[in-house]
Amino acid sequence: MAYAYTVRFPNDGIIGVYSTMKKAESAWVDWIRDHGYNFTVENIVKKKNYQTVWFDCGQYVEIDRWFIE
Repeated sequence: MAYAYTVRFPNDGIIGVYSTMKKAESAWVDWIRDHGYNFTVENIVKKKNYQTVWFDCGQYVEIDRWFIE
């Protein structure tokens, strides 16, 4: 049993697929920094198969967990 985690910004699409949630969380932090954005996290919603991070500017990033057979 294995999982893959996709990181997606609504305007930019999927920015990557990662093997762990920790790597996926690190990826969106790096992506924001690399693109020069100054977002502040307002709220994080964690569910079993996804995570949504809301920023103060109204933008968000989604991390989805996918089961791989």
